[in-house]
Amino acid sequence: MRMKVHMAIDTPNGTAEGASVIALQYSRAPAWFPSGTGNRNGVRVIGEAPHVDLGYRRTLFMLIEDPWGGRPQMMALGNLLSAKPEGGELRERDVPTLVTFRDPARVTSIVRVDPTNPSATLGAGYALRRIWIEPTTEKPRFGLVERVLPFRSALEQPGVQRIERDGTKTSLTYPPPNDARWISWSAFQQGGSSPSK
Repeated sequence: MRMKVHMAIDTPNGTAEGASVIALQYSRAPAWFPSGTGNRNGVRVIGEAPHVDLGYRRTLFMLIEDPWGGRPQMMALGNLLSAKPEGGELRERDVPTLVTFRDPARVTSIVRVDPTNPSATLGAGYALRRIWIEPTTEKPRFGLVERVLPFRSALEQPGVQRIERDGTKTSLTYPPPNDARWISWSAFQQGGSSPSK
């Protein structure tokens, strides 16, 4: 199943938009597969995080995988498209995890953005206008996120290394599991590694 995910964000300079093609590959293990090894069914996400250029060197990303919301909600988008083949607009509760970087030069400046109140993180004048999906025959493209997110190598390393490098680790007490600094590269891209031709 392929879907095109569109984002429209109101900014102080007008409405900014972005889109990305996401593919969901569903698989089912054969009947003889040992049930004790886990769920027989699986879903693979392929594509890159939809993102919007907010201006001032800042970008808003919708994660395609995040244990605190992204992946389960991406699956929900597939369910929505199955129920409404023509696609449609997402409800706020179905919006996957949104993040941005407060400082484009620091990987650990990543923060979550509340879709119900983007201005709390992004500043006055920013609002989520709409996010919608539509079916598509396009294939996912790769390499687009790397053009606006220069942190791939750092995000592919363990989160502990990023936090320590930032100098914020002062003891053996680490940030809570839902701290955005734990987010890794797989939240931004899965299934490809090179720019589209």
